Amino acid sequence: MEFLETIARLSLLLPCFLFFLRKRSQSRENWVVFLFIIFSILQQAAFVISAKTNHPEVVQLISFFNPLTYLIFIYFFFQQVLVGPMNKKLTLICTIAYAAFQFIPFLFETTSTTTSIVTTVNTVFILLFCLLYFFEQIRFPKTIFIYTQSSFWSIVGFLVFTAGTFFIFWYNNIIKQSEVFENQYIIIHALIFIIRNLLFSIAFVIKPDKQPLTDSHLSLT
Repeated sequence: MEFLETIARLSLLLPCFLFFLRKRSQSRENWVVFLFIIFSILQQAAFVISAKTNHPEVVQLISFFNPLTYLIFIYFFFQQVLVGPMNKKLTLICTIAYAAFQFIPFLFETTSTTTSIVTTVNTVFILLFCLLYFFEQIRFPKTIFIYTQSSFWSIVGFLVFTAGTFFIFWYNNIIKQSEVFENQYIIIHALIFIIRNLLFSIAFVIKPDKQPLTDSHLSLT
């Protein structure tokens, strides 16, 4: 179990290495994802330090900055990948609402119910942004193949991680104090974490299709 968790944490280094390998050709949204990965590394380091030194305040400090980091990431990332002006305004409105729900645990007494509500709302916001991106790609396609865009792989990475961890989080609330499920939870979470980082790695190395999409590409004849 510890071995798999270690592999999951080390998987964060792969996208970082590939990012610096092609640093000059990285897009703005990739820079935002890279900064998000750096924070993830600091977060994982804090968990390890807290576990080994018995200093829970380290994790509490990271947990305080976690909502702010997600807030900044969501706003700047989706402002880069979304092109429609209405969608950009919707992103701003949803980000403000997202921020309000993120800081609820710091304003009120934290309970399991409060945590569940906050997690659910935050997940819905992120999934909404991801679906909005795919809707734009269908309505205003930039290339023939969507998978030639780095933003596609980043979005899929967040979609897989957010949806995957959300369902096992809710299942964990249903089945509590189960050692068997706790082990399964660690395995599933670690695997989803690794998959997310692999998708980020693809986003950093994929070469974008520079050929613009013309009307002839959209024609069926």
